[in-house]
Amino acid sequence: MNDKNKKNPIYSANIPSHEENLGTKRVFIAGAGGLGSNVAVMLLRSGLTNMIIADFDVVNFSNLNRQYYFQDEVGKKKVLALKDRLLEINPEAKITALDAKLTPENFADLIPNDVDIIFECFDNGECKAQLANFAVTERNHIPTMAVSGIGGDGALSEIKLQNKRFNLYIFGDGSSEVTNESGVMITRVLAAVNLQVHTALAILLKDIR
Repeated sequence: MNDKNKKNPIYSANIPSHEENLGTKRVFIAGAGGLGSNVAVMLLRSGLTNMIIADFDVVNFSNLNRQYYFQDEVGKKKVLALKDRLLEINPEAKITALDAKLTPENFADLIPNDVDIIFECFDNGECKAQLANFAVTERNHIPTMAVSGIGGDGALSEIKLQNKRFNLYIFGDGSSEVTNESGVMITRVLAAVNLQVHTALAILLKDIR
């Protein structure tokens, strides 16, 4: 808005001061699938309007049970479809969509050194481990929200903060993988997303490390 003192009505029901405080923050979201797409939406609805999202995949029908996409977006690049959806919620948001596959070879180039939070939102276990290692070695001044274990239909109480190592927060049940045999439920995905986002917001708003 042109008037910096004018509050965005989207956030009129949020906790007072969150919009202003979160408005100065920027985050990096690695992956735009079940975790990443929902993390982005929750952050935006919370008042955080500056984010970088990286993914190389396209939307397909099997994503629609848990990811923030719709039938008319099947076949589109996830980061581009997600950026459009986020701007439908808040047209003033600053969304940087990176259509790229994140790898150990490009982590340092694509993940800025000055973001406030990194979200690990990959599906693949090896990719998760690679990003976690990068976070604790090359970005150890940035809190990183990671997930391990959301497959199957286990109890939601199993989805919790499993470990905190240096700057790395790991949420999930710590063991269950998402496979074709185990499947995945949106309830467990969103439980992990809620923990990722809620913990990140607490850090951003109170600087808890």
